[in-house]
Amino acid sequence: MMRRDTQSFSYLLLAMTVLVGTLFPGNILAKTDVIPEQIQEQPQDQVQNETADEVLSDDPWEQEAEPVQAESQSQTPGAPTVSWSYKPTVYDSEVPTTNETTWESITEQGDTIYQVINYVYPRKALQALDKNGKKKWEILTNHDGAAFPYQPVISKDNWVYAYNRDYEVLEAYNANGQMVWDYSIAVALPYDDVIPVLGKKGEIFVLDDLPAPKYAKVVALNARTGDLLWEKEVDAGHELAVSPDGTLYTYGFSGLYTFEAANGQLRWKKNDQNITMSPVFDRNGTPYIFNHRGVTGLNKEDGSLKMKFEPGYTTPGTQVQEDNYTPFSPKSLKIGSDDTLYAVGATEVYALKPTGTVVYHFTLDNADTRLYTEKSILGKDGVLYVTDYVYGSEKPFHALALDKTGQAKWKTELPLGPNDSNVTLAHLTTMVDDNGNFYYPVNSRLFMFNSAGSIVWDTTITNPYSSRLYASPDGTVYVGTGGKLTAYKQAPIKKLRSLLPDKRRLTLDVNQQHQITLKAVYIDKTSEIVTDQTTWSSSKPTVATVSGGKVTAIGKGTAYIRGVYLGKRISITVTVN
Repeated sequence: MMRRDTQSFSYLLLAMTVLVGTLFPGNILAKTDVIPEQIQEQPQDQVQNETADEVLSDDPWEQEAEPVQAESQSQTPGAPTVSWSYKPTVYDSEVPTTNETTWESITEQGDTIYQVINYVYPRKALQALDKNGKKKWEILTNHDGAAFPYQPVISKDNWVYAYNRDYEVLEAYNANGQMVWDYSIAVALPYDDVIPVLGKKGEIFVLDDLPAPKYAKVVALNARTGDLLWEKEVDAGHELAVSPDGTLYTYGFSGLYTFEAANGQLRWKKNDQNITMSPVFDRNGTPYIFNHRGVTGLNKEDGSLKMKFEPGYTTPGTQVQEDNYTPFSPKSLKIGSDDTLYAVGATEVYALKPTGTVVYHFTLDNADTRLYTEKSILGKDGVLYVTDYVYGSEKPFHALALDKTGQAKWKTELPLGPNDSNVTLAHLTTMVDDNGNFYYPVNSRLFMFNSAGSIVWDTTITNPYSSRLYASPDGTVYVGTGGKLTAYKQAPIKKLRSLLPDKRRLTLDVNQQHQITLKAVYIDKTSEIVTDQTTWSSSKPTVATVSGGKVTAIGKGTAYIRGVYLGKRISITVTVN
């Protein structure tokens, strides 16, 4: 009898609970293991342990198909720190003192860094350093200087090939810096055209000038011995290129030449006087070239047309097609690991399939004719990094990253004004490492952007015309400027744990403002304020706007302010009275 009464009482209590919960929703606490003292509401500015997704279930952004990275994947590289500095010393018995060193090139292969430096004008030296900044060996020019005009060509086993203009020879050095052979090359060709290229089967190819009325010839040498394999005359050859199957290409006044690497036999020739570059190749060896109207793909077997993409140009306000308009920079054509082609012009960016079909078309804000060198560089993951200049803006220098669909992963203004110069681009190009860090030299400064587009570091370049930089795939950046070579090593990557705003909810009057302070907390328990490095947006700009984390109340209603940093997001509710 006692057990039956107890069971009846339990059923009655449950029924009353359901009834009251129905009549008075929100006033009854569901069954929980938390004691009442622990569920008291915290002040708004002390709520720290909620994630953005837990806080605002009514946030309209919650239904977006935007992935949020897991904590273990949200990472940020720290600003690089100086690993070592090397002030070049040159042992030249004829020159007891040296001037401040300037740089022609910096590159690396395996465990060795190579630099071409000017130590007493016009004398130059090619130096090899280990990864700790210790000199392994060096090669000096003679009195006339001008040797090693740009960066040397380095094989996978660290043999070095460089054109020495002093002696008018192509020189080959083994991995210990000992000269093995040299081959006489004429001096009349431009610097770019005497840079040799390595073949696929132990050859090295170089262009040699010929006396008038002839123009030039392609020379094939054994890369180990320097023995002549073959030579073929061309009409003013330019910029040699080797395809994945080993075929040799060069272009001249009349068109594109294609040679068999083994014997120099002309495979085919594409007659086109408007070709402006040697080709780039997809994985199958298909060559793609620029002419004066766009991008052309050729069949590698016979040079016949495979694809053509010519966007053309229409003069604003008219329908007149300008046939001699060059839509892209010749050096901007790039090809990704999936064979996607990327072409960048003054204002337009195109990504193309090998068939010529447009993957995406992105229009830049404005053209800047002062950007003397490449505006773009392609990361190994297919992200295209582009620089831009917006006329009339207080901060006109921009950098942006486009993903494979043409969406901007990030766009960042540089802390430079319209009166700042970008002369560094005349001799220094943008670079990107394997971690997605983007390096942009401009206005005598080198800026480093992390993979989220935040400027995490910058350093001074003392003389943009005689300085060089190299970003290693491992995240080390080498800067030759101010008389020394400095290796900046990227700090260990930090893993992001959470984002903590100073307030989760704001109540403002019209025209009232509030500056958000956003703290990033990392797995190692360190933290930093990242307000300026966060991308901010508003769900209803008619209610509240946000810029740099500063919220401005515009009109009555409710808006949600979103901040995204390294793939993590927070959302703040703003109520405007």
